[in-house]
Amino acid sequence: MRVAIHYFGHLRTFRDCLPSHKQFLIAGSHQFDVFLHTWDHSDRRTESWYKVNGEIRNVENSDLEFLKKELAPVACSIEPQIFSPGERDLEYISSRKMHESLRKSLRLRLSCKFSPRPDLVIVIRPDILLKRQLDLDYLHTITQDPWLQRAVLTPTHHHPPCGIFQTDRLAGRDSILIGSDEALSHFGSIGLDPSIYSRFPRYNQVGECFFDNFIFQRHLRWVPIEFLAPEDWEIRRSSS
Repeated sequence: MRVAIHYFGHLRTFRDCLPSHKQFLIAGSHQFDVFLHTWDHSDRRTESWYKVNGEIRNVENSDLEFLKKELAPVACSIEPQIFSPGERDLEYISSRKMHESLRKSLRLRLSCKFSPRPDLVIVIRPDILLKRQLDLDYLHTITQDPWLQRAVLTPTHHHPPCGIFQTDRLAGRDSILIGSDEALSHFGSIGLDPSIYSRFPRYNQVGECFFDNFIFQRHLRWVPIEFLAPEDWEIRRSSS
């Protein structure tokens, strides 16, 4: 089975997290094609609902060499993250920048004429720490179901819902995306239509809402999977 893995977003704690990817994701007898897009700074500079890492640094050549050694990417792109004065919004700007990196990571493969079509596509951030094996064979099998060929499978959180929108349980569902090539190739254009960036007044973590808007706009299905934080995975925004 051929698996395309797309990394996107800031590198942040990638040196802490990549060993878990090598153990629980990029392992076994499958053929892996890795694509990576990131920015030239290690973390975001816009404010957020969480405390932003104060130690933002430039991404160095040594970081890229480490990535190439560990992941052997088919294609890798690092770009300057351009901000305009006054871009201090809680989530709106950062969501658009995140989607831009996600889109560009997908485009690294989709724009390559000779790239073999994968059987399964996984989109993941480099600051995700995996704690349990992702069963790629099972995930591939369920995406072959006609009802799930246009499904976007995402992990969720394993704790009680908070509030009417269950925001805590469903938070982070835009951090790891799994699905068929047919479904996930749509993300090669995420963010190009500004209409997805509509706000929900009672939902503070608007990044996930923007993700939902895109899912619904493209007539995709969002399906949570039994891969739950914090037992099975977590976002590690700063080194321990």
